[in-house]
Amino acid sequence: MVQQRNGKPMVLVADDDEDQRYLMGRLLQRAGFETVLVDRGDRVLSVAHTASPDVILLDVQMPGLDGFTTCRQLKDDPRLAAVPVLFLSGRMDERDRRAALEAGADDYLSKGIDARELVRRVQQLARPNGDA
Repeated sequence: MVQQRNGKPMVLVADDDEDQRYLMGRLLQRAGFETVLVDRGDRVLSVAHTASPDVILLDVQMPGLDGFTTCRQLKDDPRLAAVPVLFLSGRMDERDRRAALEAGADDYLSKGIDARELVRRVQQLARPNGDA
């Protein structure tokens, strides 16, 4: 179920690159989402428990824990397992995409993607049971 704050779904953005975090946060805010930004993989779980996000965007390479390990921990946590995870990575390797999906991710996009496409994918994931 979508947890809305002020009528807006929440997206947790986890990326070690400050500029990327800021840009993704602003893009999603302009699209009508609340955002919380995290710079390390090892902080995602605790922030997710506090923020109760509707969607989590994860980078593959982050300090503390990489995105794959972070995703597995999220999916192993009963309180967070149902939260959709979207990997957004600068790495375009098919092995990374496969590893992300095997770790439990719901989607995988390469950075540099069109902003409208990113927003569309987040909107789809934020809908409970894929409702339109």
